[in-house]
Amino acid sequence: LLTELEFARSNRESEECIQLLMVLVRAAENWVRPYVGDIFSTILPRIDDAPAQLASKLLDTVAALARVGGSDLVPYSDELLASIIHALSDTSNATKRMSALQALNNCASFCGLVIDPYIEYPDLFKILTDILKSQPDSKMQQEVMRTIGALGAIDPHRFKDATLDASDMAVTNAGATNSTSGINVNSGSIVNKGAEGTHRAGNPHARKADGKPKKKKKKQQQNVMTEKQMEPLVGGIPTDSYGTTFSSDAYYTQLSVNALLRILENTSDTTFHREAVEALNHMFAPVQNACAPFLDRVVPAILLAMDVAPAGGSEFYISALVRLVSIARQLVRPFLEPIFKLFSVESLGSERQQATSIGLIEVLAEALSGDFGPHIATVLPFLMAIIDRDASELHQPTLRALPALQILSPSLEGYLFLVMPRLITLLDIAITPIAVVEATLKCIASIVGAVNCSSFSSRIVLTLVRLLQCSPPLELQTAAIDVLCTMMEQLQDEFVLFMPTIKLVMCKRGIDEHARYERYSRLLFSGRLVPKEPQRTQLRIQGDTAQAAAAGPALGHSSDGLAKQEVGIMQLRRAWTSKPQKSKDGWMRWLHAFTYELLEQSPSPALRACSSLANKHTPLSKELFNAAFVSCWTVLPGQYQQEIIASLQSVASNLDVPADILQTILGLAGFMERDEKQIPIDLKRLGDYAGRCHALAKELHYKEAEWTLEKNYDTIEKLIELNQNLDLQDSAIGMLEYVRKEQPDVQESVVWYQRLQQWDKALEIYQRQEAERGSSFVTTRGQIGCLFELSDWEALVPIFERIWSGNDQKLQLASASIGMSMAWAMGDIDRMEFYLSTL
Repeated sequence: LLTELEFARSNRESEECIQLLMVLVRAAENWVRPYVGDIFSTILPRIDDAPAQLASKLLDTVAALARVGGSDLVPYSDELLASIIHALSDTSNATKRMSALQALNNCASFCGLVIDPYIEYPDLFKILTDILKSQPDSKMQQEVMRTIGALGAIDPHRFKDATLDASDMAVTNAGATNSTSGINVNSGSIVNKGAEGTHRAGNPHARKADGKPKKKKKKQQQNVMTEKQMEPLVGGIPTDSYGTTFSSDAYYTQLSVNALLRILENTSDTTFHREAVEALNHMFAPVQNACAPFLDRVVPAILLAMDVAPAGGSEFYISALVRLVSIARQLVRPFLEPIFKLFSVESLGSERQQATSIGLIEVLAEALSGDFGPHIATVLPFLMAIIDRDASELHQPTLRALPALQILSPSLEGYLFLVMPRLITLLDIAITPIAVVEATLKCIASIVGAVNCSSFSSRIVLTLVRLLQCSPPLELQTAAIDVLCTMMEQLQDEFVLFMPTIKLVMCKRGIDEHARYERYSRLLFSGRLVPKEPQRTQLRIQGDTAQAAAAGPALGHSSDGLAKQEVGIMQLRRAWTSKPQKSKDGWMRWLHAFTYELLEQSPSPALRACSSLANKHTPLSKELFNAAFVSCWTVLPGQYQQEIIASLQSVASNLDVPADILQTILGLAGFMERDEKQIPIDLKRLGDYAGRCHALAKELHYKEAEWTLEKNYDTIEKLIELNQNLDLQDSAIGMLEYVRKEQPDVQESVVWYQRLQQWDKALEIYQRQEAERGSSFVTTRGQIGCLFELSDWEALVPIFERIWSGNDQKLQLASASIGMSMAWAMGDIDRMEFYLSTL
């Protein structure tokens, strides 16, 4: 009864189920009590949206269940009270209000719901008093008084506080809604819509907000497509990949999947979502079982892309799921819950989308290998809705749904009362096309062969007899008699009751003897007809679904399950050969074409799968360049490795080459270093490339490596400068101390100490030079600068007096500005004016 109520096609069927439930509850209270929770959870979601007459019967059932179940209904009290108050607020139907009053009265009397309803729903008391004032019916007034008495008396002060709190909450919620209404449109409307749809599809008790009283705002269920965060990356390398080689197929697959998932995660730009999903399917097709680690992120990502897709775009993503399930098969089991939420009766879509969804059901049934039973309650209403709402002339949706029912036939035993009446209706040859009748007969034969249909034996056999009476075409006659033979195998001796009628019709319509029917009849009468064991139906997936499912593993497989491909050296050679370009755009086009060819010729299936999308999506092309280069580099012969490096050096030697290309070469060098594959480019060149594109950290790295290998003291000053530019003062000082320790006889440069702002040591060098070589412009000017930085005015004054006592106007002019600053610091205005006159 509950299943029939859940999948009822009309209000009349629902009312009949409710009436039977009422009789059952009232007649067998003690026997029904263990099932009160199941009955209540089935009835409750249907109260609000049901027509007045059906809603009244549902509320009557609630009242009866409250008497039987008592405290078992307390967990449902929030939604129950909201539905009852909503029914009480409906002034259009007095019967519905009376049923709601009786339900509320019984809930208060038998479930202990007293006082609290007034606090949680402050409007309840006003609704009851309004009914009491406005309703002239004495029975209604008496029921209101009984309900108020059952709910109990509440402290007026407590009731007033609850009313004020409810008013404040309403004002706050209204303000929050107004302040965020603009944001939802631009930033989150698509994702929130998907989350809401997921919430309602996954929770049968989800409630609409319009006109419904609520105790408190429910926390919205998180969207399943955004629950799994994308894997963090550091420098383009997945964090869980450290310690592994970066030139393996497993790493290339992981890198490619992460890059594609980031594209799908970007819901603000859906331009490349389709290509990203196609790339994922092409990637997984040759690796098969190796896709298992990524399914927990790929499935939600595809569903998220479907949520934000433009109108009519769902069909493509459902087809993508068909391919993914056909590739992963058993591996997709842990991630089926969000997929099954797609089969919603409220959103059947176009005929093509229905056909694609049915294809998804078929591949899911194949993947689950007979374990489809727990999901049949989700899928079956979807298939039945397609058949019921099929108004097309050729009934193509019905023809597409019937084979899916054949595949699901082993799981239909508990749902025959939903399926068989619809199938039997389709056997009316007067209003149903012959092709549909034939497909229906095959479907019934499959179901009869898979599950016990004895409860529908009369309806099936008599319908087939009526079909034979209409003199159908030969193929329908054969199919109908085949179904009768299957029924005979299942019913055994019970089938004898139908045999005279069948024989009469066959003789009347001149139907020739059916060899199988005659053989089975003889075996039945001799007691040798053995019941056939139910068999799982094996069908070929039809139409576009078959093409989608088979489109994946088109490449040859190696022994390890990965599709290998020889690198096209000539194609790569044409791509890496560069000609001088006249503009930055020309150089970037060369790099983009080179990257595309690297991906296209890569021996890795994962990288090849991304080549088409990378040709259109520049960020993806940049992200995969390093991996694509290394994957091809490792298989190139030595002479071609030299050629490709020479080409990169030639490109970098152009003074007008953009910094992006230099940074790409530097990034490639760093990537290869991680895998201990040093790129054969001189360190000095790499350091120069880094300097030209202002990559200070990389320039420091290569300068340090150059110093380690060559001990070239010309690089010391550059190392100190780079460390200072990177705000690594301690490193710069440490570098100088290391040099002095390793080479005590090295000639110190005053510039080193000036860059390190060690003015006292720089002053010592200048003083030593002056003592050895005599006074000069450089030593005097250097001493003045060091003393000024040290703020040693007493030592500066004699030097300035000596300078101005001489005739070196160049030195006077060079030091006048420092003299002004010194005079200002000393507070000597006259001396300051003196130096100013020199300037």
